[in-house]
Amino acid sequence: IININRRVTPMPLTDTTLRSVKPSDKPQKLFDGHGLFLLVSPNGSKAWRLKYYINGKEKLLSLGKYPLISLKEARERANSHRKSIENGIDPSFERKMNKQQQKITFQIMADEWLEMKRMTVSEARVSLLQGRLNRYILPAIGAMPINQITGADILAMCKKAEAKGTAFIPGEIRSNCSQIFRY
Repeated sequence: IININRRVTPMPLTDTTLRSVKPSDKPQKLFDGHGLFLLVSPNGSKAWRLKYYINGKEKLLSLGKYPLISLKEARERANSHRKSIENGIDPSFERKMNKQQQKITFQIMADEWLEMKRMTVSEARVSLLQGRLNRYILPAIGAMPINQITGADILAMCKKAEAKGTAFIPGEIRSNCSQIFRY
């Protein structure tokens, strides 16, 4: 199909085309339209990519590998990302931010919170908080990403402390965790 500008518009891809494509000595791009294409590497791997523009800059976004991600699913993912792009959201930047948030563990935030506490409370209080963190809280949830900790995780930790026979500690644990989350 030829348009007014005499550029060839790609025909939408089909599953038959995708299954039959063979690798060559150079990477191949099989375009589906609207920036979606399948990149076929010389080693035979096939990966979906979305080409888009944000603030005049060309960017590429990986959508997954074929055949794990079907043609239909790749189109759905591309449409979803295009809607984000239309709303001014860069999907590549959003992905990076999500990965960074996954790296922020409860322990990292607890350490920062404790350092902040050092400026406002006595060293004896800091020592008490540090001991509670090390004994009850950090072994249970310290390594978890802070955005994935649920109320059930906190409750299980408090019940475990209560089972040890310390009546007031579960409330203190919950209170300290709450302060760290607010921080």
